[in-house]
Amino acid sequence: MFSEKNPFFHLRAVEIEELLGGSELRVFASGVSLFRAGEPVLGIYCISEGVVKISQQLHKRHVTVRFAADSDWVGHRSIFTRANYLGSATARERTRALFVPSALLFSRFARRTRGSA
Repeated sequence: MFSEKNPFFHLRAVEIEELLGGSELRVFASGVSLFRAGEPVLGIYCISEGVVKISQQLHKRHVTVRFAADSDWVGHRSIFTRANYLGSATARERTRALFVPSALLFSRFARRTRGSA
């Protein structure tokens, strides 16, 4: 289901089911933001189709950091700060992405570190 470059690749089937059950498939038209720098971190996006441009503001200029495509994930660099997104993610073409809420990820991490599945 997930490729090797996806952070959820090594999860067990039951963990993937839980993750998918609490996640939402979202579709973005070209030019629409998945998130913007400064917005509260709500979760991460796993791109299933399309291309997303990741950019940050550097000295009053918007700089493209990278492009994300199939099986890439975005928003992960800000998620552990529990603050705001550091960069922006914008669909460059019609994009489908699985949105995984922060709360779901943190509850999954907490259970894993306690040793239960």
